Amino acid sequence: MQKSLFIAVLLLLKLSATGATPEKRVKSTIKEVTVYLSGAKLTNVANVALSSGNSEVIFDNLPIGVNPSSMQIRFKGGLGATLLSAKFRTHYEESASVDAKILKLMRDSLTDFQDRFKVFANERDVLNGEQNLLTQNLNRIGTGQYNNLTVKDLQDLTAYYRTRLTEIKKRIFDLDIEERRLREPQTEVQNRFNELSQKRGKTSGEIVLLVNAPTAQSVEISCLYLVTNASWTPQYDLRSDGIDKPLKLVYKAEIHQNCGLDWSDVKLQLSTANPNISNNRPILNPQYVDYQLFRQVYGEKRKSETNDRAMTYNMAQVAPAGKIANEETLSEVVITKDENFVNEQHDVAALFEVPLSQTIPTDGEEHIVRVQENDLKATYEYHAVPKLDLSVFLLAKVTDYGQYHLVAGNANIFYQDTYIGQSFIDPRSVGDTLLLSLGRDEAVSIKRCKPVDLKSEKKIFGDTKKEAFEYEITVKNNKRIPIPIEIIDQVPVSRQKDIEVEVNEKNLSGADYNPTFGKLLWRVTVEANSSRKIKFGYTVKSPKNQILSSVF
Repeated sequence: MQKSLFIAVLLLLKLSATGATPEKRVKSTIKEVTVYLSGAKLTNVANVALSSGNSEVIFDNLPIGVNPSSMQIRFKGGLGATLLSAKFRTHYEESASVDAKILKLMRDSLTDFQDRFKVFANERDVLNGEQNLLTQNLNRIGTGQYNNLTVKDLQDLTAYYRTRLTEIKKRIFDLDIEERRLREPQTEVQNRFNELSQKRGKTSGEIVLLVNAPTAQSVEISCLYLVTNASWTPQYDLRSDGIDKPLKLVYKAEIHQNCGLDWSDVKLQLSTANPNISNNRPILNPQYVDYQLFRQVYGEKRKSETNDRAMTYNMAQVAPAGKIANEETLSEVVITKDENFVNEQHDVAALFEVPLSQTIPTDGEEHIVRVQENDLKATYEYHAVPKLDLSVFLLAKVTDYGQYHLVAGNANIFYQDTYIGQSFIDPRSVGDTLLLSLGRDEAVSIKRCKPVDLKSEKKIFGDTKKEAFEYEITVKNNKRIPIPIEIIDQVPVSRQKDIEVEVNEKNLSGADYNPTFGKLLWRVTVEANSSRKIKFGYTVKSPKNQILSSVF
């Protein structure tokens, strides 16, 4: 009895001497959430009563998908309390009713889903970048930047662009379908995982803080951290009440979150940053060019031998060499860390504050939040290519669009309260004007024909025939206001010396004519409730016994 008492006293003395740290579990509340294009920053807040000395404070019931490197702790109030350490850990409450291996497999499956979505997003970014590059190069055709190319080269180049752009759009469409197909099983796995986790007991995250306080006191502690199972994508409504009124842009966000905790009545912010991408600066390594040796092999009995006299040297493609230490770089990305916890530069990432408190459950479903509404300073112009489509399209041109911090996404178009369809807003274009298509305007009509009094004529001169072609374009404006319209047509371009296309610019009704591509461009104004006619013509000389392939 005395020996047991003596041992107990020694243990008490030892605990007193080592200064055992009391453990305090606190229940925190999610007060603020910042959702990124991939991931979200959560802010959990709790009022904690600290004892004098060291205390272990545990924020429990947190999501399990916390990025430990992202944690940041803030104190508010208190008298000299300081943070000694912070760490994240996963807390399990075991239960025999659910197999831990099953939960691990489901957790791994959810991670695989997230990895697949990141792969989709990365490929979509690359495809969109290539599409922008092709579109910019395609738009240069007709501007005189390719005067060193033949017409056939230009036609082949245009055909390549058309084929590649079609492939890109199809691949982006396929990616959207694949991602949509994966969203449903991901949601099912996540819901089942949450259900089994509850049956198993409690699987949650914990942030363990070691805090020192000089005196007993109460302090407000905020824990900020990143979770991965959350994202947002932009949605837009473009509304126009007429070309004499401003263009309204309603900016909305489609939010998904499956972090394991509901966001109830939180202050919500949306950021165009992505904290999951690498912040490493790019390194440009040297590239070397050299000759490549080709040896000609001949003879059935000498397949393994070479003919030195037939040896030739040819220039190979430029090949990158291995990485060299202490290389000099040609560019550098400067990343700063601000007080808002996430590494980002505010001149390249925008932060939107949603004015009303929001509740987003952890269900992986789509939740639409209205972000903001802007009146865009747009100029309107109508556009028509009657040879291809007897429709007139209304375009809105927006300058200085960087101030709206747009992210690439789909837009629903409404014209005078009528749903027109969908378009795509891509602010990543390097141009200084954002071009938005508002669809067809049925109040403006256009037609293209060979007028009765201007019939085509064919004349024979020896071995040569000469054909005259004339067309008439009529634009009818049924609106009560004048409209500016851009009309595009063309004349054929010859690829043979004995085929001559003659264009008298006096017969083009004032069109801007590009002889390299045969492009005709009129910019005219059509008065209210009136019509305007444009006539143009050209002649084609060719051998009389040859049939021309082009359709005029």
